Amino acid sequence: MAKALTGAYLAGGLTLGVMALTAGVLLRAPSLAQGLESVVRLTARTSLLLFLLVFCSSALWAYWPGAFSRWLRQQRRYVALGFAGSHLVHAGLFTWLASLGPLQAAQVWQPAMILVGGSSYAVLLLLVLTSNNAAQRWLGAARWQRLHRVGVYWLWAQFLISMAKRLPVDGLLYGAWVALLLAAMALRWWPQPAR
Repeated sequence: MAKALTGAYLAGGLTLGVMALTAGVLLRAPSLAQGLESVVRLTARTSLLLFLLVFCSSALWAYWPGAFSRWLRQQRRYVALGFAGSHLVHAGLFTWLASLGPLQAAQVWQPAMILVGGSSYAVLLLLVLTSNNAAQRWLGAARWQRLHRVGVYWLWAQFLISMAKRLPVDGLLYGAWVALLLAAMALRWWPQPAR
């Protein structure tokens, strides 16, 4: 497999790809405010897609073993770091949007958003800091697995809440995201075939 599709190259490439996509949208936007609103939504979706790949990687391998699911399972840690990079870009864009004026700041810095978003970033940071073999040895396999399981379920719940609350804005689009999140959870919990 190409070096760019493995390890730290993969994590960095995913993050740089999201940044390049963001820059492209911003450069074509009619105004900075409109561009930032667009890329905030865009990076929320890139983060969600990368998260879902990580969230479902073991189940995909169990049900559909093949070259892609094997690669995804082997590179799960680095896809997760790419997700973290995408979500960090998302946070930076949100902060930039809030700096444009009081109206944008009032939309971005709502107490519920700070509490929920802040807790999600704290969980994400904890997962990133422990996404290495040294942390796994230090915590012990059972505690490390518990931490990461609880962490990914927390992030899944935050994505579900975030998408579900936007259903009145665009029921078709956000309904599809909600359905995808529910399907991912069902896939993860469905009894896996014996192998």
